[in-house]
Amino acid sequence: MERHPRCCGFYVKRQLPQIIHTKLKAATDFHSEGGEVQSDVWELNREPSNWIDLVVKSGVASLKRHCNGAWMNATDCSGFENVCCFLDALGNYDKFSGQATYLLVCNRQIGRLEGASDILYIGQSGRLGGRLSDYRRGKKKSTPQDYRILETVGNLTSDGVTVSLHVCQKPPDGQSVEDYESQLLSRYETEHWELPPCNFQR
Repeated sequence: MERHPRCCGFYVKRQLPQIIHTKLKAATDFHSEGGEVQSDVWELNREPSNWIDLVVKSGVASLKRHCNGAWMNATDCSGFENVCCFLDALGNYDKFSGQATYLLVCNRQIGRLEGASDILYIGQSGRLGGRLSDYRRGKKKSTPQDYRILETVGNLTSDGVTVSLHVCQKPPDGQSVEDYESQLLSRYETEHWELPPCNFQR
């Protein structure tokens, strides 16, 4: 059988456990010693010459964000109001109207490939009430994403986690609800190396 060369992404994936272990150890040392991350160890004072340098630079920036408690959470997203429990909103979908960018937010952090966040999902709709109604009627075969989101929220709720609906009907800087959703997804992916748990695709 013909063997094909593996791309650099394969080696990044293989090295992720080591990278994560190294960063966690550094974070522990940072907090236990009460000092600064040493520039001669963690800072690269030259332009990255290959993909390994890019991974390490990303790790440095991520470590600093971790030490400063600066991961992206719902409170970092401008213009949102915590309106109610998501499952309660589904039962009262007819009370919601208009367009909105919205978040599903847990009352605890969810571990990600990089860091942690309380954001479960980032979405937008031109008819928020209608979108909530869609979630209520989610079917495994016909509307699989709606079904998976409802199932995930149900499982979290059974484990004692509260999932809240946060709504922004007037995005900052005059953005549309679609553009604001896209901006938040891009920021989340940049900081956490992946999309929110229930955003299965962009």
